[in-house]
Amino acid sequence: MSIINKSRKIISKLTHRGLLVTLCSIGLTHAPLQAESLVFHGGDILTMDSEYNPMPEAVLVENGVIKSIGATADIMASKPADTKVIDLNGRTLMPGFIAVHSHPNVKAAHYSFVDLSAYENDSPEQVWEKLESAIKSAKKGEWVFAKGLDVLMMPELTAPSLEYMDKIAPDNPLYIFSQMLHSAWANSQALQEMGITRDTPNPAADSYYEKDTHGNLTGYIHETAAIKPIGKWVLENIDIKENVVSALDDYPHSGVTTISTLGLMDNDGKLMYLYDHLSSEKKSLDHSLLEFIGVLPKKKPTVRHFVYVTDEGQHLLPDSVDNGDDFFKVLGVKFWYDGSGSTGSMYNDAPYLVSHVTQNNFRIAPDYKGKNIYDEGELYNKIKPLHDAGWQLAVHAIGDRANKETIRDLARVVNGAEKRDHRHRVEHVVLMPSAHIPPAADAGLTFSFQINYLYYYGSILQDSVIGEPRTQAMLPIKSTLDNGVRFTLHADAPAFPGKPLSLVQAAVTRTSASGLLVGENEAVPVWEALKAVTINAAWQLHMDENIGSIEEGKYADLVILDKNPLKVAPNELRDIEIVKTYVHGNLLYQQ
Repeated sequence: MSIINKSRKIISKLTHRGLLVTLCSIGLTHAPLQAESLVFHGGDILTMDSEYNPMPEAVLVENGVIKSIGATADIMASKPADTKVIDLNGRTLMPGFIAVHSHPNVKAAHYSFVDLSAYENDSPEQVWEKLESAIKSAKKGEWVFAKGLDVLMMPELTAPSLEYMDKIAPDNPLYIFSQMLHSAWANSQALQEMGITRDTPNPAADSYYEKDTHGNLTGYIHETAAIKPIGKWVLENIDIKENVVSALDDYPHSGVTTISTLGLMDNDGKLMYLYDHLSSEKKSLDHSLLEFIGVLPKKKPTVRHFVYVTDEGQHLLPDSVDNGDDFFKVLGVKFWYDGSGSTGSMYNDAPYLVSHVTQNNFRIAPDYKGKNIYDEGELYNKIKPLHDAGWQLAVHAIGDRANKETIRDLARVVNGAEKRDHRHRVEHVVLMPSAHIPPAADAGLTFSFQINYLYYYGSILQDSVIGEPRTQAMLPIKSTLDNGVRFTLHADAPAFPGKPLSLVQAAVTRTSASGLLVGENEAVPVWEALKAVTINAAWQLHMDENIGSIEEGKYADLVILDKNPLKVAPNELRDIEIVKTYVHGNLLYQQ
């Protein structure tokens, strides 16, 4: 029985027994806690409303809203008597960061998995020792899930063979996700549990269960359609409610006050229902009752949350685009046009390089260019009715040909319809031919750059995957700015660490973690990069009238930093510390 149907049955029983009025009378349908009045002063205040606007001395917050900004003396004279005064002591106040492209659902599902990532492990030996130790600690027959395997960030790592996985986990189903979540590896027990055999058909174009020359499964699983079936076993082996709360609680640690789920995968609507309960401004009676009996977790202040469902998840779309509130809302639908540069599945005009990485880790043919998920005209036919109905569109495109064809189809939809403020998004935009930026501008499209490709993968992409010319031309942010296309920066968490100031530094310095300078001519000023994680991100979510800058009448979504990003060296931006994070005036994190 679904949570929603269970809720309705409970309400029916309570009404029949005369208890509903009693429960309502004890306050089950209250609004979220209202924040106390606050004054911030004594440090730099970056409003992000204008580069040339002088920094105000103080900000007054009342009932979660920015009441006034200005001189300290004036703010102090007008504040309510019970206002809490916060001295910044030379630190910096600015609008909270917006994670405009994130996957909190995946983050929650993977929260307790064994972490094999290069962020947490320094060598292949450490990776495999950690995995084998976790398997030894598991009970016989218990699923073992791992995450973060990355043959690009750790190129000396060799992907696991089926023989190795069966050897280290003879009594347990074992499933390993790659860092970018576009590939996975499973042992024989896991494949058997999922019902995947040598006769299982490939589920989609460029998504498959790899087989050797004899037609036997190798344990390698390529791209999201083939990975999707594992979701059932993941959910059966985790506490999704606890993980969802923990995943949402993590965002304010990085100064993030608003998130956007790009492609919610949720067959039965339970996860959407849970997110609605946790983030929306008010509790419905359904939510209140289910929280009261312990089916739903206790509601508390958290980040704002905006959702794009997947193509397959369109049944989750509300009846109207005017749904939800300023805390939780469904905005539109997200599509995937190609795969990932970390698995050899992004769709390009020219083949990948022939290298150890592409041949042995990606396992692609020497002349392979990747594949498009949609045949010509197919994406257009899917997105046109959604555009006409008023929904916002977001399309994942990484390779150069994927970006060209995505812009072609989005522009065709926009230019063939009545003009409106659609703000349709192209996501990741790693290889974007410069000739296609002006048509995107003409169609009113907006880009969200996955700038961490440059920081974490720049060197290996240039040396072993796509070569120098394409690497040096990737992520053309300055060209996008010059053409008048509004852009944002995103981490795609949990694929990459969700630290907004790290994104800002990469966009400003164009320098990879290994020190490679990538497309120096595409660097942007710090101010423009900060806009990409604040006011521009709010604009992409149709929320720029309410969040993204410090202005009177906007919500008090704020972050205190230990240093002013405009006053540190560009190569020190990611070292700036998050001191406090507020959403709607509520303190969600403090150092």
